[in-house]
This record gives sequence, C-alpha cells and structure tokens, in this order.
Amino acid sequence: MTRKAAAYEDTGHDPPVAHRGQPFPGAESLLLVCVIVGVLLAVGQSIHEVRIPYQIDSGEGVVLEGAAQIVHGQPLYPPADQFPYAMRVYGPLAYGMVAIPVELGGVNFLWPRVLVLGCAIFSGFCVAALLRRWTGSWRIGVIFGAGFLVLPITRPWLYVLRVDFIGLAFTLAGLLVFVQSQRRWPLSALLFGAALFCKVSLIAAPTVVFICLLAENRRSALTFLAWLTALCVGVFAVFEMRTHGWFAFHMFGTHPDRYLLKQFVLLAGLVVVSALITFVFAVIYVARQFEQRHVSVAAVYLPATLLTSLTAGKLGATTNHFLEFLAAGTLAAGLGYWEMKRDKHRFYGLLTLGLAATLALAAVLQTRPNTWPDSDLTQCGEAYRYIANVPSQRILSENVGALLVSRKAVLIADPFPYTQLVQNAGWPDDQLIGLIKSHYFEAIVLGGEARTLAEGEDRPWPAAVLQAIAQDYRVSKRFDCRRASVMLEPAGNSGR
Repeated sequence: MTRKAAAYEDTGHDPPVAHRGQPFPGAESLLLVCVIVGVLLAVGQSIHEVRIPYQIDSGEGVVLEGAAQIVHGQPLYPPADQFPYAMRVYGPLAYGMVAIPVELGGVNFLWPRVLVLGCAIFSGFCVAALLRRWTGSWRIGVIFGAGFLVLPITRPWLYVLRVDFIGLAFTLAGLLVFVQSQRRWPLSALLFGAALFCKVSLIAAPTVVFICLLAENRRSALTFLAWLTALCVGVFAVFEMRTHGWFAFHMFGTHPDRYLLKQFVLLAGLVVVSALITFVFAVIYVARQFEQRHVSVAAVYLPATLLTSLTAGKLGATTNHFLEFLAAGTLAAGLGYWEMKRDKHRFYGLLTLGLAATLALAAVLQTRPNTWPDSDLTQCGEAYRYIANVPSQRILSENVGALLVSRKAVLIADPFPYTQLVQNAGWPDDQLIGLIKSHYFEAIVLGGEARTLAEGEDRPWPAAVLQAIAQDYRVSKRFDCRRASVMLEPAGNSGR
C-alpha cells in the first residue's frame, strides 16, 4: 500500500479518484484567504485581550486561584466543608498546567491566558494535521484547522483563562497520535487520560477510539480500554488517598445545580446556526458514512461530542461546553468538503463560497471594538486598588480574580458551587451568615446590589447570605467593573 493510499484507510472510504477539473476554481482560494485573514484578526484581538489585567470571565479567577495554591504549596483539594471554603471543580492537571506560567510570571492573568491561546492554536493545528492525514491535502487541513479558530463561538474563548482548550489540546493530540498509527494507542491513551484529569467531560475521543478499535480488533479495543481505565483509576486512587476522600467530592459532588434540557437545546441551536455551513458539510459527511456503514473516527466523533456537550444544560453553563463539538464538526466538515470537491458535487462551489462569506462576515463583525469584553471593565483599576487598600485580608468577593490580583486572601474559592450546594444539596450557610452579621468581613465585593442579586436564579451567593449582606453592610463605593461593581463595608463604619 502506498503512503498516500494509507492516508485514507482510517476514514472508511477509498482514496479519491483523479480530478478532472473543479467547478468554481477560485472558491477554495477565496475560502483560504478568508480563514487566514480571520485567524490573523482573531489572534490579533486575542493578543490585545490577554493583556487585560482584570478578570474577564468568572471562571478565570477560579482557575487562577487553584494554580496559585499549587505554587504556594497549599493542598489543592482540601476538605470543602470548612471555612475558608475551597471547591475546585477541575482536574489537577488543568491547575498544574496554569501553575507553570504563574510560577514563572507571578499571580496575574497575562501568561496563563497566553497558555490558553497557545493550546487553542495547537488544537487548530491538530485539526489541520488530522485532515491532512485523511485527505492528503495540507490546503484543506489549513482551511479547516484555521476555520475552527475563526468560528463565532470558538473565537471569544481563545483568550479566556478556562480549562477547556487545555484539555482539548490533550484530546486532539491523542486523537492525532492514534490516527497516525493505531499501534501507538498506549501514548494516545496517556494523552486522553491527561485530558480527563483536566476536565472529566472529555470522554468523547477515547470512546471513539474504543469503538473504532472494536470494529477492527476486539482484543485491541479491550486492551486499550483496560489500559486507559487502569491509568485513570490509579491516578484517581492516589488523589483520593492523599486528600482523604475529598478529591471525588471536588470532581463529582460540586455540581448539584439544576439541569434544563431546554437550555442545552437553545445553546446547541445557537452553536449550529453560528456555523451553519460548516455543519452542512459535516452532516453530509456523517450521513454518507452511516449510510455506507463505515465506522470512521470523524463520523463517530461528531455525535459523541454532541452527547458530552449535554453538560451545557447545567445552570451557569455556556457555549464553552461546545468547543470539542465544534472541533469534531470542523473535522467532519473538512472531510465532507473534500468528498464534495472530489465528486464534483453540484453544490460544492456554492457551499464553499457561502462558507467563505460567513467566516469573513463573522471575523469582521467580531473584530468591532464594541463586541470586545472591555465595555464594563473601564473602572476595574480603581476597583482593584480599592480592594488592595482594604487594611484586612478578610474580604468576601464575588470576583475571585480581583482578590488574587490585589494580593488578598481568597476565603471562598468558587462562590458558584458553594451557592448551589447550599440551595440544592442542603449544605448549611449558618456559618457564613454568622460571619456577615458579626461584621467579620472588612469588605464585601459584589457584581450588583445585594437585594437585586438575591432575586436571580443564578445568584452568586445563597439568597439568605445576600439578605444578610443587605441588612448588615452598606455600599461604600461603586465602580464600572464586571463582578466587582459594588463595594460594601459593615454598617456603622465611617467611610474610608
């Protein structure tokens, strides 16, 4: 078998026939230009955003706090039922990866965000390399690898300090290793295990590898499953023993918030509509594969990631839960595009031009300054200085990142799971309410008025806690700063 023919072996179909000329000969070149310009705009904006010294997304402070604990030699998964409350919902490798730039550059957002951006770009490279392996064309690989980064849902997450792209980089690397050579499945399993210890929902890729191996060699599939299971169970057991049983709680017990299928459907619809033509190519490819009863990696990966993105139905979840689904959709779309081009499908040129136009339009629209996340950060410098000047470490803050940047102690590492445990799992909030009523906290930092926040379903603190704050603390300052807009001090204190 020739090397080029082998490149098509694991997609489930034969190598392409010779081309006899293509309709719309300039369509692919136009698409390539659009995605390259789009990537340059996306990376340029990301370079600007990573330099913002303030928390952009609520999850940023949570991840940075866990990394800082590692750097300072503190337990990552301590008992969660003792004040100060530490609840960490991500795997140890995610925090460990972020701890590297924190160790080198200090506790700030710049270099951890650069790490995330690097992981995102590497994920795009993996998409390109996979498509190159399957289609024999780096041109198609570059178009769709870069296109993944340009997609309207992907782009806003390129520069945000979340664990999604860190885990996705390990996942796609594992998939690439497996596709390059199925005999390297032990290394592939190791990379999948690393992804799972970043974010436990990244199970789609190893599931796909198991299914594909099962279709060819049952023994290899079972060996792969046993190896990956032994690896994950072994690491999990070590952390369980070292944390006296609290590691499992942090991973699986901190998500008692309500689930709404309607929310998942609405978010999934938004994701698909935002990349409609990409998913047209993807669905064409997957439908052909299932019609021909081929078990190919890309065809199984797309529905598998749709299932794992069901986590988007949880309260507080948003489009970052679909990043792996978008990567899988881009892989399937690249193969669908290649097949339509090979077969000279009558809609190939029209869909290619449509994809180029939609990606270019999205790139331009998302480059407008009014779409950037800077609008409600204009007074964060003043807000962070106010927090830094509080003469005590006893500060209760909705904005965890503001405490870290201001070199203050974090007393509740992640307010969201704490709130959900109180509201949905019966955890007591008496201790926190007692501390508020006794004016233990020198200052409290909220993203809005306490009484108003208490009325929302996704409130940052339990309703009783917010009511206690409203009764026993008074507003001392207001700033135009996301999740740090209202500063409160104990009622009866003179203003500073």
